[in-house]
Amino acid sequence: MTDSGRWFGRGGSALFLIAATTLASAAAPPADSPAVTLRDLPEYRLIVFSRPTAGREAEFNDWYTHRHVGDLLKVPGVVAGQRFRLALDLSSPAGVPPYLVIFDYRTRDLGGLASETIRRMQQKVFVPSDSMDYAALASAIYRPLGPMVRASAPQPATPVAGKPVRHYVMVVLSNPVAGKEADYNRWYDSQHIPDVLRVPGFQSAQRFVAIEPVKAPTHALPGYFVRYEFDSADPAATRDEIMRRIKDGRTRMSDAFDGATSITRIYSAMMPVLYAKPYTP
Repeated sequence: MTDSGRWFGRGGSALFLIAATTLASAAAPPADSPAVTLRDLPEYRLIVFSRPTAGREAEFNDWYTHRHVGDLLKVPGVVAGQRFRLALDLSSPAGVPPYLVIFDYRTRDLGGLASETIRRMQQKVFVPSDSMDYAALASAIYRPLGPMVRASAPQPATPVAGKPVRHYVMVVLSNPVAGKEADYNRWYDSQHIPDVLRVPGFQSAQRFVAIEPVKAPTHALPGYFVRYEFDSADPAATRDEIMRRIKDGRTRMSDAFDGATSITRIYSAMMPVLYAKPYTP
């Protein structure tokens, strides 16, 4: 596995410390300028699964939401971030932490962004907290495979007596079966996403691919990532409807999809999207 391939592991600041050696030493394109608009810049998503140290969940959440996200948004090129709390785990390998944060990167110089993040970590510009279990972190950086896809005929969420309809995010991280990547991608784009977007409450989906193929460690996050947005009065009922449609064939699966390594989870937002000030929409 190459140095930059180690973006896809665990171990706290090692996410940046190891990877930046390769990225920052590459020939850097021109630095981003304040005059450049977001649509002019390559975009990426950093996703981080994390957990608190035992007995310190309230402290962890206060620090992460009110300090750590804001610290990262001060790094040039990090333009937005949002935290999520696990609502329902449909499938995950053992040990994947429950909390999720997604950061939006917009930059032509990913290596420079990584180097600046390292500097701020090493010099304690970022305020650390031992309420986070750094050894349990699981992280990866992805780039979009295409624009967001919206449901062509969205169905309203199924009502449930006594329960309000709320907004959720479903994240699916997966790998293709070896030798079937082209089939996997065709199936995902032309069949699977349209099938899922027919489930009541589902509104949109967007696919992403890791910036480099994930090759070795069994604890690495999968190489593809999908973010779905949907409304539901009962996430468990939505899960049951998804599974019912798979079973009866309305949602068609593919033997190119490696279910053994996939992560499928439903999350609720813990905070609104927080934007870096120069890039506030």
